Amino acid sequence: MSEESGDSAPWPPLPSSGFIRGREATLSACRSQYARWRGKAGVQRAILIQAERAGSTAAVGLKIIATGARVAATLPEVELLGTDPPQAAP
Repeated sequence: MSEESGDSAPWPPLPSSGFIRGREATLSACRSQYARWRGKAGVQRAILIQAERAGSTAAVGLKIIATGARVAATLPEVELLGTDPPQAAP
């Protein structure tokens, strides 16, 4: 998956608070980490803030870096990048 076009700004630090609470996370990806989400507007840089499994569906909550918007997505729409800031695309 390629970097969102025109967005070469550094990735922000991962949050230490502000996670969605009240329900137990049900996926091992429940730690805050960097991600890229393929949505209707193309690929967007995001931070994973929640992950759950309901039956056979894995869903995640993301905070979009460019806008601060929070979105829900299915796990197949998301590329998880880990807890270290990703390197900028060449």
